Amino acid sequence: MYFEICVVVALAVMLVFAGFAIKERHTASKCISMILLGICVSSIFLFFPVYWADSAGVEYQPFRAAVFSLYYGVKALAGGQEIRLLEKYKEVFPAFRFVFLLLNYVYFLAAPLLTSSLILSFMGDFLDRFRYRFSWKRNYYIFSELSASALHAARQIHKRHPKGMIVFCGTKNADKTNLAKARTLGAVNLYAACEALRIPFKGKNLEFHLLSEDEDQNLGIAEQLIVRHRDKTGVNILINAFAESGTGIQVVESIDKGGISVRFIDSTALLCNNLLLKYPLYELPADQKTISVVLVGCGKTGIRMLKTIAWCGQMEDIGLKIRIYDNDAARIGQKVLAQCPELQSSYDIVFVETDVETAAFEAAVLDPEQGSPDATYVVVALGDDEQNIAVAERLFRIFRHANGYRWTPRILARIRSGAKSAVYSHKDNSFLEKRRICLFGDVEEVLSSNTLFHSYLERLALAVNLSYSDLLPDKDADLLTELELLKYFGSAEVRACCKSFLDSEYSRRSSMASALHIPVKLHNCGLLPAGEIIPSDETVKNFYRIVSNDPQLMDKLAKNEHRRWNSFMRSEGYCTATWEDLQNFYPVLEKKNNQDQLTKRHLCLVDDWDQLDDLYSKYMSLNPPYKPDFKDSDRKMIENIHRIVMLANRLERTSIDEFFLS
Repeated sequence: MYFEICVVVALAVMLVFAGFAIKERHTASKCISMILLGICVSSIFLFFPVYWADSAGVEYQPFRAAVFSLYYGVKALAGGQEIRLLEKYKEVFPAFRFVFLLLNYVYFLAAPLLTSSLILSFMGDFLDRFRYRFSWKRNYYIFSELSASALHAARQIHKRHPKGMIVFCGTKNADKTNLAKARTLGAVNLYAACEALRIPFKGKNLEFHLLSEDEDQNLGIAEQLIVRHRDKTGVNILINAFAESGTGIQVVESIDKGGISVRFIDSTALLCNNLLLKYPLYELPADQKTISVVLVGCGKTGIRMLKTIAWCGQMEDIGLKIRIYDNDAARIGQKVLAQCPELQSSYDIVFVETDVETAAFEAAVLDPEQGSPDATYVVVALGDDEQNIAVAERLFRIFRHANGYRWTPRILARIRSGAKSAVYSHKDNSFLEKRRICLFGDVEEVLSSNTLFHSYLERLALAVNLSYSDLLPDKDADLLTELELLKYFGSAEVRACCKSFLDSEYSRRSSMASALHIPVKLHNCGLLPAGEIIPSDETVKNFYRIVSNDPQLMDKLAKNEHRRWNSFMRSEGYCTATWEDLQNFYPVLEKKNNQDQLTKRHLCLVDDWDQLDDLYSKYMSLNPPYKPDFKDSDRKMIENIHRIVMLANRLERTSIDEFFLS
């Protein structure tokens, strides 16, 4: 009977320790330790009846049986154990004999493997370093830290590139839960900082993702990576650094990068750009000719939305006004004035100081002079998610009543919490849908790979940049074969342009702004329905046919493009350069350009498009080596819209990662 009791106890002990191992599943070494300890204790009970029977020759020796059982139990941890014959237990019930043998065979096979794994786990990240150095994979996606944000971005990349290697750096003291989640991606977790990594063998593509909340840290790591690896040959390196526009970026941009490409990522700006692509401004009531925007809250998101809407909302024969409501509006207005001296004076922008939680807010919104009773587009971006929803719902009621229950504006509310966003946006929940309230800005959207690195808007912006450089394909992109497309992007000029597009933060922002306005122009011509986000090849071909046969429409759209460019430049802080300014800074610039980027002055920043002809005549009197037609870039943009969109659409159907890394 004691045989059956020992087998049952051994099985129970193993199940208990298996439960402990499951609790420690986030830490590999602790999990393995629990299983090994269970094998050891369980084995002692398994072997005890065997050695108890062996000691029964003259008299029972329980001490001898216990010692031998302990010896073979410990032996299980290293190399398995001897499986004893059971001739003396022929009368034992077969089920217990089966469990006994099953546990012994399992321990015999599993224990040595687990023991070696435990020993290797004490060697730190040796195996991960080995995988990093000698992996057969070609594409590496390296993150500067292991955080919730980095994990989310890594999952997005893993979905797009399942054959690539995900690498997290600085993981020695990382959160155990995050480490477990990283392992589910098959990621390599290295203790070393990413700037100290050695580059693997040649023929690899490396994408570094510097996602720390500390912008200075990201820029510092980017600088170290550039200095350490810029002379490397045989590898393609792209650095994605989270950083907003500022002096720190300009410092890193000025460094000799060698063959390394650097993309500075302003996640707030990208979020706003993609938001306006998804929810365009031009959804207006049939009888309204003004885009009337309400911004509630003017923190980082609000200010960026203000600047983006200022240039994205420039439409022919459609007015634009923006009202910003905040309890600190006066100070914020002065801040925007300091950043963008000509933005407020050139457009109908008013900052209204009011507490959004008081009754005075409704009166301020409906004020016929300084308010927005005709609002067509509302963005609520306060600091609290619940407050954003509450204010959005309140504005819906205000405008629904003010408009006589006929029409309500599109209302966008910032929700940072992914859990709350999932609850509010559930497909069976019509609470927000009935109120035309849309949520934006949770962590999944902000850190989405399709927002940060692979958005349609970025493809469109790349095509715009190629257009500015006169490097668009000779024939329409939809007619290019796969081989011709590869040959086109493999040419030295196009590769250099792609690298310049990544390296220059200003160039990317400028091209992005121009790209975002293309759907606006198409809608302005009646060719793009309000519900269609991405123009089709057929739509832009129709656009080209219409424009090429109507010179007046060409000039009209070119004027609108100039208005859009004016507004973008002013949102960047540029001011109009007088003729006297040009005469002063032109010699300093060694007669190269008609703008001074250091003091942000530009000669062409004038509201009257026809005035550009007189300015061009004056400019030519200086005998510049660079002789652009001041209106040429506006016309060229309109002429190339169909080719730009068709190339972007083709790239949307084709992975362009290798083009960025080539």
